[in-house]
Amino acid sequence: MLKKLQSQVISIVLISGIALALAGSAYYWGLPLLEKTQKNVELESANQFMENLAKAIEEVAVTGNSKVIEYDLKGELRINNGDPLSFENYIEYRVEAPLPYYATLSYVPLNDYPPYKKRIYVMTTAKPMVIVEECNKPLATCQATMDCTNKKVSFDIGCEVTGDKYDGDKIVCSKDTFTVNTYTCNEYDFAYLEGSKKYAYAGIEGKNKPVVIMVRTYPYPTKEKYLNSYMIIPREIDNPTTYDGVIYKIIGKGKVVAKNEKVKILISRGESTIKPGESQRGGDLSIINIEVTVQ
Repeated sequence: MLKKLQSQVISIVLISGIALALAGSAYYWGLPLLEKTQKNVELESANQFMENLAKAIEEVAVTGNSKVIEYDLKGELRINNGDPLSFENYIEYRVEAPLPYYATLSYVPLNDYPPYKKRIYVMTTAKPMVIVEECNKPLATCQATMDCTNKKVSFDIGCEVTGDKYDGDKIVCSKDTFTVNTYTCNEYDFAYLEGSKKYAYAGIEGKNKPVVIMVRTYPYPTKEKYLNSYMIIPREIDNPTTYDGVIYKIIGKGKVVAKNEKVKILISRGESTIKPGESQRGGDLSIINIEVTVQ
């Protein structure tokens, strides 16, 4: 069942990524060659930087040996010292670009299955109406209808919230909170609802990565620039025999926010704690602190 759900998530993000790449190709080839080359180099460098950082975190967690990475930031690096069990613990690197390089619907995993899933409802010109199960009233069905001409999504009387909603509006239902996105109407003729609730997917020891690199493109309101967001997110890894799990907790130190500067990043292993019976499969959960000091 887990494998089937993971496949569905991968399908959604891959389809959206492919569609976005096709839509952006015409604009891309209209850019000056020098600008394209420079931005390609910057994004490839950002991708490699995050891969090296993720590998260093994994190595330090296993061996206990410290690692140092030096990098010249071309954007903003931020460490969020939140709860890894709710995916609020991450390292994010944001880089501007003149066009959308990645999917805008959701974060796309680059190195493994995503650590969580969000509910996303997509409305197109061919299928402008969707049933939003999380917002159904008792004994009624919630139907959301896209109107790309007026850039709005309308919710009928079967929904917990009704009426017309516009880009950025929040739809609060008993099971989730959705954001209305209509900015895609202009160029791509579709709108979508994105839930905020994250449904966790624990990985399997020996098969999945303990830290996942995710990426997403955010358009600026003017559409003249785009923001590519790379994130390193810890995920629980479970032993398939004992059901015991392990998850890393990133502890940001020094400059938890750094922008457009050369930085030295020291990665070291901190203390560990065990939570009996709190892995996703019912075994013990070990939390390993990984200290990331940005100088």
